[in-house]
Formats: sequence, C-alpha cells, structure tokens
Amino acid sequence: MKLIYSDKYTLEPGQVAGFSKIVTDYLSQDPFLEDFIQFFPKLETIAQMIQVKKVSDKTREILVSIIKQQYQQFLSSDHPFYHKIQSLYDVNTFSVCAGHQLNIFGGPLYCLYKIASCINAARQISKCTGKNVLPVFWLASEDHDMEEIKFTEVFGKRYEWETDWKGASGKAECKGLEELIAQILSDVRPSEHSSKVFSLLKKCYQNGKSLSLATREFLHELFGSYGLILLDADDHSLKKMFLPVMLDDIQMHSAKETVNQSIEKLRSRYHIQMNPRTVNLFYMTTGSRERIIQDNESFRTTDSDRAWTLESLSSELKMHPERFSPNVTLRPLYQESVLPNIATVGGPAELAYWLELKHMFEKWSVSFPMFLLRNSFLLVDKIACSKLEKYHIYPEHIFDTSDAWIRSYVNEKFPSQIDLDNYKNGLKHTIDKLSNDVSKIDKSLVPSVQSVQVSLEKSIANLETKIFRALKKKQENDVEQLKSLREKLFPSDVLQERKEYLLQYLIMYGLGFVAEIVDHADPFPGKFTVLAESKLLRAKS
Repeated sequence: MKLIYSDKYTLEPGQVAGFSKIVTDYLSQDPFLEDFIQFFPKLETIAQMIQVKKVSDKTREILVSIIKQQYQQFLSSDHPFYHKIQSLYDVNTFSVCAGHQLNIFGGPLYCLYKIASCINAARQISKCTGKNVLPVFWLASEDHDMEEIKFTEVFGKRYEWETDWKGASGKAECKGLEELIAQILSDVRPSEHSSKVFSLLKKCYQNGKSLSLATREFLHELFGSYGLILLDADDHSLKKMFLPVMLDDIQMHSAKETVNQSIEKLRSRYHIQMNPRTVNLFYMTTGSRERIIQDNESFRTTDSDRAWTLESLSSELKMHPERFSPNVTLRPLYQESVLPNIATVGGPAELAYWLELKHMFEKWSVSFPMFLLRNSFLLVDKIACSKLEKYHIYPEHIFDTSDAWIRSYVNEKFPSQIDLDNYKNGLKHTIDKLSNDVSKIDKSLVPSVQSVQVSLEKSIANLETKIFRALKKKQENDVEQLKSLREKLFPSDVLQERKEYLLQYLIMYGLGFVAEIVDHADPFPGKFTVLAESKLLRAKS
C-alpha cells in the first residue's frame, strides 16, 4: 500500500500553542500533581498498574456476556472476533480505554486520533508487559447533547442530520441518515475510494437501527482488525454492579465531598474543568435524560416531571439501575469499576477533570488508571508542503501566527530596508549624552529630556509600522498566500483536528488513512505530530 504521509516531525508540548499549563505540567511530571495520580504516563511503570488492578471473576463474566450480546447484533456467531472478546475473562487480560460521543460518520479527526492512540497504547503495553492488553472504546451513548454529534463537514460544506431526538443519543433511531448520506454522495466528486466508503455508510447507518448500533458497526469496520472492542455501557447488568456508588451519591453525596477535596488543592494553580454536583446522576426515559436535583429532603428531575423521596428514589435505583445515568463526575468511576482497565486515553480537557477524581476512586477502592494524553496530528498535503518550503516556514514555527509568518517573510525579503535598530541605538546614544549635558545645567530638566525620548521612540515605532505595511503591500500576493496557508492548516485559528472530519479523509484516502494514523499514534511521549505528504524543511544543524 502506498504511503500517504512521507515525512513526520514531532513537537514538544511547549512548542504547541493552546496546550494548557495543567497539560504541560503533567507531561513534564511536575511533582505537584503526584497526589492526583497513581503514576505518570511512562511505559516502564505500567507493569505496576497491572499489579494494583483488581477485577473480580464475576465482573469479567458479566462484561464478556454483555459485549458478546452487543456484537451479536451485527456479527455472525462464528466470527473469530468473539475469541478476542472472550479473552477479557482471563485474569491476565487487561484493557486500555478511550471513549467519546456518538458523532455521526466518525466525527472530527480528533475522535480518530483518540482511538488510534488507544490501539497503539495497548500494543505497546502488551509488548512491554507480556500481558494480553486490549483496546476498548467506551461509547458515550447516554450523552444527550445531539447538537454536538449530528453534523459532519466534507470539503468545506456542513451536513446536518435533521432529528428532534431528545434523550440518550445511543437510543436515537437513524431515521434520516440514509438521506443525508445520499446528499453527501451527490455533492462529492467521485474518488478512488468514495464508492467503498459510501457503501459502508449505507450498510451501517440504516433507518430502523439505533445510533449506538450504527456507530458500533461502523467503528468495527474501521478498527475491528486492530482488535478494538466496543462497549455501550447503557446496560442494566453493568449499572447493577455500580449500584452501591449510585446509592451513595443520593444518600451520602460522597462524590461531591471527595472531588471537592482535590479541587481545593488544584485551583491554586489551574483552571477547574469540572465541578461535582450534590447529585451526579441523570434520570433516563425514552426520549428524555434529565438531571436529578435534591430539594431539601426530596428529589426531582430538572423538568419536574419526576419526583421522589429518598426512600422511593433508592427503591427505584435498586429495581431499575438502567434508568440512571452517571454524569461526568461519576462516569470515569463507572468505567473503571466494570473494565479491567490500566490506562485511559483522552484529550486535554479530559485530563483536567480526571485529575480531580483520584480521591473519589480511593474511597471506593478502585485503582486509578494511568492517564495517557491522546495524540494530536497536523496533516499537511503536498500543496501546503510546497508553500511551507517556498516561504521558509520550518516545522518548529508552524504554530506561529500568520502575522509572525508574514513578518518573518518580509524581514527575509527586505533585510536592509526595515531594520531601524541602528537609528534607535544612535538615538539612545544621543539622548543619553543630551541628558548628561542638561543635568549639568539643571537636573530638573532631565525628565523633559526623557519625555522627548519617549515621544521620539513612539514616532519611530509608528514609522517602523508604516514601513512594514508598505513592504507588505509590495508583496501583497505572498501575504495573502501566507494567510490562506495559515487558515488551511488552522481553520478559524483552531486546531485542524477539531474543524476537519474523518469522512472527508476516508473519501480522499480510503481505509489506508486509518492504518497510517494508527501506526503513527504513540501516546507515551505526549508530543504533537506533523504528518506531511512531502518533505518538510529542516533547520541546518
């Protein structure tokens, strides 16, 4: 198979605009964070995670049974993939988990990067420890924010799924997605890979299927060959295992207490990503997922459609745990309670709230996983590579602003016409001499000299700006090309991974694109990777 990307350049977190302090501190293993984690993300310490991870045979048995049932919805009973699922029952099998919402057609590129990082992490840990370590994708099927997941973008055009579904997204029927697929197909110019990609979409996103089933089928087609196991945890039996935590949440509010202990320490240095609530559960019915609120001694949903006493709420929890959905505070604990998980993969925002949770995990004697920051990539096509070379933009400066690119280019183009440093130095020397001479006459006049200096420096700065503007105008075409290039690589000044979507790249490159991203993903160094279709410039050593 012909490679898409022939060059690769990695950047340290400090070279990447937008990485928060908590991320850079975590990756540099700041001692301040030691109280909020089990281990820093190092491959050589992952074996210790395996030693502390305890999962009962009963939990493994229930987990395997549920995953098998979910795969039987789209895989024949004799499919070899069931052997991989069955291996989760073995005490020497562990998992690395990533999770995300059910974005239609695979979502933005960073969803792919998260899964690829998970797959590659499992590979490396297996090799390092000799254990069977499987990548698991946790479908956030209970999330009800349809606005975030119901659209995609292909070659600059936005396509939105017309749906009025209000409840847990996984239960939404795929009605209308076949029509959306047909619309995209009619708009897109046929490519070598488009026929296969659209056939796959039509097969997975059929009317009558739930979005959870469609997403699992689609992701299995993309990642099944890498051993990725998919889990929809919206399940009665899994929730039943989590029942003690959910009961405690409404009765004792331990989650709020333990998480706030961590928050009080973290807020001295970082922005707090997530604040726990008194009750950290939603109540789900068909077409509805409402937050549960405590009013003195009673409880109700935010829409006031349901109300309980503590006794009646506890009783319903015990009878129907599947009706209750953990929020962002409890969901990680739910995940780690039912999986043989030793590491979890996520983005910067996820890292920020996971660091708040360790004390809650300790209260329930659940081992806190190693958090691996997912990979981020910048994909540079041949045209962009050519322009980067033309304007002498090196990979280490790729995150500079367009203004910085333009200034660097103009300075290089007109090195002798814009440098006023000699004049500034001469002015400083003259003013210093004048100040010295004036002070001999009357020291009270020195501030007047300083005022003249400030005024002249401002005038020179204004002149410098005008000169630079004039030189930019001489190179107007190049300036516009630089702005256009920056917009292409960082649409709306946002990371490419959040603005461009997997579907577009599948149409352009086929499933080989997924294979290359999986191969390049490596969450242990915690670096940002630039992948280029042709050779990038390198600074001369």
